[in-house]
Amino acid sequence: MKIALIGATGFVGSAILKEALNRGHEVTAIVQHPEKLTSHPKLHPQKGDVCTADEVARVVSGHEAVISAFKNISGVGALIESVAG
Repeated sequence: MKIALIGATGFVGSAILKEALNRGHEVTAIVQHPEKLTSHPKLHPQKGDVCTADEVARVVSGHEAVISAFKNISGVGALIESVAG
């Protein structure tokens, strides 16, 4: 499965990332600091601003699932708007 994971470097997001990769999924990790991620053949780091609806829509396009482990509540509206719209 092709998964977009928002917040992959945080406490919860890193656990989800590890599990998804262990299960063989392709993961696009949408993060502020891609350099914090360890290289993996099925991991595709993507720097992105999840508080901007157009940016989120662009980055998650083409994925079969979107998981958010993003902790900034103020950005949730843009995230929901971009995925729903």
